[in-house]
Amino acid sequence: MTTTASGDMTDQDEPSVGEPSADERAAEAAAAAEKAAKKARKAQQKADRLAAEAARLAEPEQVSFVEAAEPTGSRTPLVAAAALLVACVAFLVAAVVVHVRGGDAPTQPATAVRDAALIAARQDIVVLNSLDYRNLDAGLHRWLDASTGDLHASFAHVTAADRKRITDAAAVTTAHVLEAAMVSLDAAEGHATVIASVELTVTPTNGKAVVKRERQSADVTLVGGVWKVSGLQQVGVTVQ
Repeated sequence: MTTTASGDMTDQDEPSVGEPSADERAAEAAAAAEKAAKKARKAQQKADRLAAEAARLAEPEQVSFVEAAEPTGSRTPLVAAAALLVACVAFLVAAVVVHVRGGDAPTQPATAVRDAALIAARQDIVVLNSLDYRNLDAGLHRWLDASTGDLHASFAHVTAADRKRITDAAAVTTAHVLEAAMVSLDAAEGHATVIASVELTVTPTNGKAVVKRERQSADVTLVGGVWKVSGLQQVGVTVQ
């Protein structure tokens, strides 16, 4: 505030009320950068844990394979999913790190898209790895809701042979995602790839439950504002 020659007061030099100063803007930018750095550190720590566990599991004496009850050959995604009821191949997820460029804070929209895709992928992976032979129609309906593209089409054309194979297995499979990470994201095109460590519990009508772990890769696509799985496959661990 200044004083005129006549002694009158004027507020022409007083900063606008509510407008942040340069120091305040710099502080906000620093806080955003620190938040981004913390997220990057957490992602790195998670990746380190997964890498250590994957390395332990990849030792030759640790890896075991149980043959499927049916001969190998060309299978539809539905038949491959049904084989989970009678086969066991155990793997653990490898490390995947989501990188944040040093000093740059991710924009909120990109972060929101990534989080939404990852959450949806985790939920749909559980759905597509769970099936109760006693409630087959309900289970297949959930598979259709969680999928899109060719994967969805394969679930929509269930043959009598497929149904009989699942029913004859007489088992209930439930799934739980232990860890999951984003491998790639194209927010503009609505495509993403997620890798996850999935724990499966297969409980036959007669016998003890079998718990196994698999590493799975899921491609997810944004359809009508909802992320759905367009591709799901098991990823093996290479033993050297």
